[in-house]
Amino acid sequence: MKRLVLLSSLLTLVVACSTQYRTADPQLSSSQMMGFLSDAVSSLGATSVGSGTSVSALSSDPSTTIFYADAPSPMGPIASVFAISTLDFLGFNSGANYTSLTQVRVFFLDRPTNSGHDSALVIGEMSGSGTTFSYHGFSGSGQVSGGHYSATLAGGNGHSLLVTSDDVENDKLTAVIQLNVYSLDSGGNSTYIGKFSTLAGYQ
Repeated sequence: MKRLVLLSSLLTLVVACSTQYRTADPQLSSSQMMGFLSDAVSSLGATSVGSGTSVSALSSDPSTTIFYADAPSPMGPIASVFAISTLDFLGFNSGANYTSLTQVRVFFLDRPTNSGHDSALVIGEMSGSGTTFSYHGFSGSGQVSGGHYSATLAGGNGHSLLVTSDDVENDKLTAVIQLNVYSLDSGGNSTYIGKFSTLAGYQ
């Protein structure tokens, strides 16, 4: 059973300096979050992570932290939680952005290994008059260097992403993180497309 990394209802984290804080109050139990993730895994099927590990296996590993956010919710509106300027990487037509969505769920799974991190990103979205979530999976590996986390993730749709975070302590991601998101072209060149402003960790 996963649980919120911190037990208080308000997750507060000191990052970068003593005057900067990142908070998250998902108001969502671990069982509810895992139910949402189970739905996503069922929709995606077997998604490879790292050395062939499925998202399902990764989510059930006690050493994996699952970071989660949804919107609109107590965590904020879509514009704040899912501040992404283009949805090309999700298969939307050119010009679509977060304003095209009516609901969104974001899961980021991270498991430290001897050689780095196994990582996966799962995004659920509703748009238009839709009433069910469409899920998109990306997987790969990450590393921490100089207090900076980065992971390169490939999607089944052929798109690749780079995600980064400075919310690192003792070479691990902290309990509440922000992820910066970059689109990667075929040459490995990155273009910043936005961020997931706050993700709360369950472990």
